[in-house]
Amino acid sequence: MSLALLGLGLGWNVSYVAATTELVSLTSPAERGRLIGFSDLLASVVAAGLALLGGLVYTGAGVVALAISAAALAALPALWLAARPALRPLAAAD
Repeated sequence: MSLALLGLGLGWNVSYVAATTELVSLTSPAERGRLIGFSDLLASVVAAGLALLGGLVYTGAGVVALAISAAALAALPALWLAARPALRPLAAAD
């Protein structure tokens, strides 16, 4: 269990750094501060909401319903990202 949680934490950190790097590379310096702050706020609010909703689903429908819901919530953005065209980063200002 400890190794699984360590792997989960490492994956979470790698994905967070990758997402922040992507946001930074696609924006101008004037936009970055507000965008990163808003992204962090939105991620925190969504995480808190999903934790509360997950507790309600677990209590009301059980672990199978929670697992299926979590898989669906993870698959939807993954499918959306796979289907959209790739974005190109802004050229660095010299």
